[in-house]
Amino acid sequence: MNTSISLTWRAYTSIGQLPPLWARPPYHPKDMLKLYLYGYLNRIRSSRRLEQEATRNLEVIWLIRKLQPDFKTIA
Repeated sequence: MNTSISLTWRAYTSIGQLPPLWARPPYHPKDMLKLYLYGYLNRIRSSRRLEQEATRNLEVIWLIRKLQPDFKTIA
């Protein structure tokens, strides 16, 4: 087993929590902050609207590196 995976596994088991096997890796906070700032500067307050912008607006797609967060993740 890889050392970093082993250390992460030990950290979870020592706390008593195991990561769900179906979970996806989290988005980097820097990318989410970029999306929030884009919404703030363009007066977009809705998380569903930000989700739409992340899938169709080329500026946002470039800004957040082709990530497509769900509206629940954005909210």
